[in-house]
Formats: sequence, C-alpha cells, structure tokens
Amino acid sequence: MTEPKKLKVIQITDTHLFQDEVCSLQGINTFASFSLAIESIKENHPKIDLILVTGDIAQDHNLHTYRKFIEVMCQNFDCPTHWIPGNHDSLPSMRDADTQGFENPNFELGGWQFIMLNSGVYGKVHGNIEPASIEQMNEYLNEHKKPTLVCFHHHPILMDSAWIDTQRIRNSEFLLGQIHQHDQVKIITWGHVHQESQKQINKIEYMSTPSTCFQFKPKQQQYQLDDLLPGYRWFELNQDGTFTTGIDRVHIDNYHVDHQSEGY
Repeated sequence: MTEPKKLKVIQITDTHLFQDEVCSLQGINTFASFSLAIESIKENHPKIDLILVTGDIAQDHNLHTYRKFIEVMCQNFDCPTHWIPGNHDSLPSMRDADTQGFENPNFELGGWQFIMLNSGVYGKVHGNIEPASIEQMNEYLNEHKKPTLVCFHHHPILMDSAWIDTQRIRNSEFLLGQIHQHDQVKIITWGHVHQESQKQINKIEYMSTPSTCFQFKPKQQQYQLDDLLPGYRWFELNQDGTFTTGIDRVHIDNYHVDHQSEGY
C-alpha cells in the first residue's frame, strides 16, 4: 500500500529587502542573508510543494524590490509562492508587482487548506484583521473541512516581550475566538517577531518563525537584537491533519548585528 504523500511547505518571513542589494539593516545585508536562506532551502528541502511568505518583504517599499523578490523565487523554485504584506510593506507596490501569488487568501493544496490574512494597518506598526476578512474566513471554513493552516504577519498572542507585544493583532481575541470554532484548523503561524516559538492552545499549534535577516531577543522589556542566525520554518503536512515542523538556521560567516540599534 502506497503511503500518502506528505505536503512540504516552507515559511519565509521578514526579509526586509532593498532594491540596492548592498544595503544593510541592523548591521546585516538583508539581500545576502535572504540569498543564503534560499540556498539552504534548496539544499535541505529539494522537493517543495508550497512556499508561504508572511510579510515585511521590502524595507524600501520599492516596486522593483518586490519584482526582484519574485524573480529570485521564480529562478529557484517551481512550486507556488503565496505572500501577504507586513507593516513595512507597500500594499500598492505589492499589487503592482504580482497578480498571481498575492492576495489569494484561501486555497487548497495536497489535502490541506491555507488561509492567509492581511494583518497590516496602513501607517501603523501594530496589526489588525479587518472584520470582512474574518467573515470571509468563517464562510470558507464552514464550507471546507480539510486540515487548515492559518497565517498572517503580526502575532496574535503575547510573546512576553513588552515592547513588541504592543504591536500584536489588536482584535486577536475576537479573531482567535472565531478560529477556535473550526476544528479543522491545526496550525496558526506568523512572522513579525523575528524569533522562533511554538505552543499549543485548544489543540491548535501556534508558532512564530525567524526572520531571514536579524533576530529579536526573546522575552525582553525593550528592543534588543539576538545573536541567533537567520532562519526559516518548514512543515511536513499529512493528509490526516498531523504534521511535523522545524526551524533551519542559515550559516553566515562573521555574522554581527548592530547591538547599539534602538529600532528600525
């Protein structure tokens, strides 16, 4: 008997790219670290079914930066790539750059459902999910009962870091209350916090994913960078709703973040 196929999914987040590839942020050349993450994914995960990109793709809001991002993804992967904005992204530029992988909030692949919600608020750092998006999510989940992964940019639960917890999704209690009414939801994942975490709440696995550039030190009262290397998350999703997941870190020689920085 043939074993059911596992769906291999990669989550990339918080690339913070610039059109000028020599630009750095917090002491890190973001395009170089992103490129090394791409090489790591290709080496460690040769057969990928889907890539999810959960925001803060371009630091400079430049249309050409998004087009360069798309070019890199198309040159290196032949699987679908779906992406949502973060608080540092330009929604108009993202829309102009791509009409395929962007703003396709609900889709199915390999026995799983994927819901990608825009948590960005124009001109603000914190997150919020529009009521219309939550209603659309509910309608979709009421009609489709396959195992489901939900993702957005901002964190919906506290990270126990006072400075960044002011930036979480403002209507997260209502959002999560709606999600928990749907038993098929197995995973909630996000970016924004530049760190790895995982905990189970009401039989749903909640997890954050490292940035492909610099990392935030966990459980801090004030902004502080970590010395952990850039990374990304991988999933192996089984058709029965079970899954495995992990974090791969990218090796970078002479990796030094700017610990004097007070933000960006």
